[in-house]
Amino acid sequence: MEHINKRFLAVWDIVPGHNDMNDLSNDNLNKLVDTNGDIESTFLWLETNKYKIYYCKINENEVSPNKIRYFFEKLDSKNIHNKQLIFINPTETVSGDFREYYPNYDKAIMVTPDKWQGVGTFLYTKSMFDGIYTAYSNMKYQNILKENYRPFDLVYLVRRGHDRRYEFFKYLQSKNNKKLYLTYKNADLTAKGFNNENEHLNFFEKDGIRFPYQSHSVIQPIDFHAAFQGNEFMFQNLCLLTMAKFNLVVESNYYEGAITEKSMYPFLAKTIPILTNGETHINILENMGYYTFVDELGIRDILKDKISYSPNGDNTQYFNRYFAVLDKLVNGDFNYIYETMYDKIEHNYELSLEIQNGAFLNN
Repeated sequence: MEHINKRFLAVWDIVPGHNDMNDLSNDNLNKLVDTNGDIESTFLWLETNKYKIYYCKINENEVSPNKIRYFFEKLDSKNIHNKQLIFINPTETVSGDFREYYPNYDKAIMVTPDKWQGVGTFLYTKSMFDGIYTAYSNMKYQNILKENYRPFDLVYLVRRGHDRRYEFFKYLQSKNNKKLYLTYKNADLTAKGFNNENEHLNFFEKDGIRFPYQSHSVIQPIDFHAAFQGNEFMFQNLCLLTMAKFNLVVESNYYEGAITEKSMYPFLAKTIPILTNGETHINILENMGYYTFVDELGIRDILKDKISYSPNGDNTQYFNRYFAVLDKLVNGDFNYIYETMYDKIEHNYELSLEIQNGAFLNN
């Protein structure tokens, strides 16, 4: 099958002083509208026989309603072959509800990470793989994969935390088990963007635990996640995931459908994800063709019992059921999965490469 050999612009691989993302900024959009500039060629990422795929990073606080309307009207006017229009903000979500500005809103695909959107979901996933392409295509990383050195049973990496992430971390940390590798760099999910991110993101002691936390001296400790350039940080995380058979995945958001790079890393690292975000999240991954191991791990039973996380509710049952899954892992009950189902792990890895190569755009 022919591949679409085109990558989305780098998100985490940005070279200092050379950032093509600036062309997609709201400032540049305002300028193009004011000067009657070429919006089509600036924001069009790819055109195929079926699709016209556009970058859409519009922030409604920075672009006036009239200019947003002009943006969509201009692109609609260029769609002379009536192709499917798709708008995507790579690795993020299209940031606004543009129904009031765009009459054909319901005919277009506005890519979001919280629901199944067919080709839109594949594009969103591709954008995440493209964002770390330099990291996982690196020969050094490929050699690490080939060695398949996995001294840990489970790795759990947390950058910006929230209550649900912290509860999982606290439970695993209490095990004091040398086969678990845990990092927890900072506490506040909402602190990103502060002028002094270090001050707002770090907390230094809680429940008798000092942070930033690392259970093993595998890497040089860093104060907070922004201390590395994006690609270096992503490369480090991928390498850490390759050191364990399982990875605990606790997504950024509370709603069930959230898909970010945290869900996709395990597949590139040839490790088995333990998925905690619920039925919609798992369905999206399975719709793309991933094998999720939720039957072997007992997670499907949790879903059948309609147990999910509620930000403002009593989550005792939710944590008890997922903690029981983790207990079985710690006790070695799931060792057979990695040893006997490696073909599924390879399938997930190869599928990730196929998505990154854009093979789905031919279907």
